[in-house]
Amino acid sequence: MTVKAGKKYKTFIENYKKSVGLPFLAPFSLEVIETFSILKKFYKYISTIQQKMISLYGTKDATKQTEAFLTQLISLTFLSIVGTFAVGVAQKGDSGSLISMGILTIILPVALVKNLETKERDRRMAIVYELPEFLNKLILVINAGETAQKAFVRCTMVKADSADKSPLYYELVETVTKIENNMPFPEALNQLSK
Repeated sequence: MTVKAGKKYKTFIENYKKSVGLPFLAPFSLEVIETFSILKKFYKYISTIQQKMISLYGTKDATKQTEAFLTQLISLTFLSIVGTFAVGVAQKGDSGSLISMGILTIILPVALVKNLETKERDRRMAIVYELPEFLNKLILVINAGETAQKAFVRCTMVKADSADKSPLYYELVETVTKIENNMPFPEALNQLSK
């Protein structure tokens, strides 16, 4: 199944190699997701993960990041199940080893989701810490007579070179790019808010 699906998902795996986790199992996991329509059937449960991905990666990349996260989740769970059976065979049915491996199989997905929540919280806190400084600069420039849109662009571009280190400035630079590509200022701010 992995060999068959490998060609089909090669581009996706290359683009999201870091998020997929285990690239050698990713084709199998992606095929499972597609075959069993996991994204559609379990959308009610996956929507919380999708919201976290929107918060972490923005709206344009959230769906693919969610799929990559689910791929990692399925791959690690599958590996844990196979490991549980392997330990069971090696230990000739020793119940202590099977129980501990079974617990690991259950804990692993929970730990991945908790890690995602931690990443989202850390990103949110980084934005909250930097926002007052940005707003102070913005207010100063507006009070000096600049329009709100021009002040927004000017204050953002001051730290544009460090945007990859700052989640706030990364999002602000994305917003400025949308504004420069003729997106209306209120709409760009609305997307930034989301």
